[in-house]
Formats: sequence, C-alpha cells, structure tokens
Amino acid sequence: MLAFVVPLKSAAASNSWDRVTRLVRRTLRSVCAQTCPDFRAVVACHDIPDIGFEDERVEYLRVDFPPPGPDLGERIRDCASKTLTGLHRALALRPAHVMLLDADDCVSNRLAAHAARHPDANGWYINRGYFWREGLESVHVERRRFHQWCGSSHIYRRDLLELPPLPARDWFYRHSQAVRHMRERGTPLSPLPFPGAVYLISHGDNMNDYAGILWPRNPVKRLLRRVLYHRSLTPGMRAEFGLYPEVEAAVE
Repeated sequence: MLAFVVPLKSAAASNSWDRVTRLVRRTLRSVCAQTCPDFRAVVACHDIPDIGFEDERVEYLRVDFPPPGPDLGERIRDCASKTLTGLHRALALRPAHVMLLDADDCVSNRLAAHAARHPDANGWYINRGYFWREGLESVHVERRRFHQWCGSSHIYRRDLLELPPLPARDWFYRHSQAVRHMRERGTPLSPLPFPGAVYLISHGDNMNDYAGILWPRNPVKRLLRRVLYHRSLTPGMRAEFGLYPEVEAAVE
C-alpha cells in the first residue's frame, strides 16, 4: 500500500480559506483517482475542510498544537510538524511506501500501481514533473530536477523513514536534500520512470512561488521558456493528474 501524507494549512494562516479548501479538494481527487485502489491518504490539519468530496481511504487527522502566526518561519515549522504527525499516523497503517504531498499539488494516477509492483524498492524521487498556473492551457515541463523544486516529489519505503517521536516541533524535512541523504545512507532512491506530479503555483496561498522564473516578464526570456519548456495541457494529462479547474484563473 502507498500512503500519502498531506499537511494542510489552517484557516487562520490562509489568505483565502475558501481557495485553500478548493485546492485540497482537487489534490485529494487527484490522489483518489489512482488506477490501483491500494492506497490511503492522511490529511494533517487544524481545520477539517468542507470539500463536498468523501472517500473512505482519506483520513483527517486534527493536530493539537496552536496554528502559526504570519511569520514565514512559523508557517514552515507548522507544515513540518503536521508532516511529522501525519507520518506517524501513516506508518501505523503499515503501508509499504509513503509519499509526502503538498495540499495544493496533484499526482499521477499511476503512483499507487507502480509502488504496488515494487514493494521492496527503497523508493523513488520525481525528477520529471510539471508546473501549472490555474487557467493556462499549457504546463511548464521540468525534465531533470523537479524534486529540487517541489516538496511533492519523494516516495519512501516505510522502514527507511527515520522519525523522531512526537511531539518534535523543531523537526524539519528538507526535500531538496532527500536524494543525497538517502544515497549517503546507502539506501538510494530511484528516479520515477514517468512524470509523477504537478506543482500548482501562483494561486495566492503558495509558500513558495516560482512564477517569475518559469513565466518571466522579459519577452525574450518568456519566448525562450515557451519554446523550450511549455507544452499543451492535453485531455490525457488533465485526466492522469486531475488538473480540472477549482479556483479563479491565473492573472497574466
């Protein structure tokens, strides 16, 4: 079984709780569209979102620590604490593998099936993926370093996770260092053999937003990016990743 751990920001820390709710609805629909039914999702949260979508494989886990203030450092610690809390709950479900997933990203519907075919694998990192802005009919393709940009990009075998006991408010997960860390431990992750996730940007509640790099204002750089990295968002891609409209269109 593949378990997805999804840390969700609180209503108090959101610029728009309605928008955050709609984003996590799309994320969970993306998760629940897996072609293999052998998966679970644990959403660690302060507030249970009213998304009008239910699936018995999705569990909401309410945390008991205070929500963060506006400071970015507090928000990062809050996300890490929710991730750790969700991981402990996910491990209790005895999955073969665990994936960390941001509450606004989408995943390929092939992930659970791939993990089920390789239950003894150390895990995978997603080096190929996409960036998308709401309302666009194209995606930005990342062919080599998606895992360096996006936190929704690593899948670990359960027994390889090294977690401190709860509570651990100073624990921090650095996704950009995960591949190197696992390699140095002697338990290297393998690159996922297909694009595995979509990083949703510029929706107004991102912790990090790379729109200025991926869609630069400079017309020459913008044209080069469009030619080299932009690809049409096809019906097949929408279906595989669950990329259906949920929030207001991106502003150019």
